[in-house]
Amino acid sequence: MSTQPVFIPVGDLADGFAPDSHILPASPVLQGQQLVLHFADGSRASLHAGEQHCQLEALEHGTAAGFTGQGHYRASSLRPGIVLLDLLPEHTHGHSLSLVLDVSRGLFTAVAGQLPQADDVARSAFSRVMS
Repeated sequence: MSTQPVFIPVGDLADGFAPDSHILPASPVLQGQQLVLHFADGSRASLHAGEQHCQLEALEHGTAAGFTGQGHYRASSLRPGIVLLDLLPEHTHGHSLSLVLDVSRGLFTAVAGQLPQADDVARSAFSRVMS
């Protein structure tokens, strides 16, 4: 057994982050579904999935309010009952929502991402830390 750490080759890493480089095949498993997501703080969000678009709508104030949007989505089934959903909300620059859904057990993990604005990117990391 080797004691050397295993690293991903840089080329493979770049391929994985390339635009439209979907390694997992798209899955229609959520099409036509309506799910209610229960967040740890008691807030809830409703997920409606169509053929190409889905909508996440907060039903109460709380954590669920940060996970709202409507737009094109992509669902992949990692294994039966486990679905990875990526949503790019319309009319929001650089914003994305990702859900890992355990449909069979009614559990999920949610991640909201936001790319920096152009003004922030133009400033160096050092100057941002110092201000």
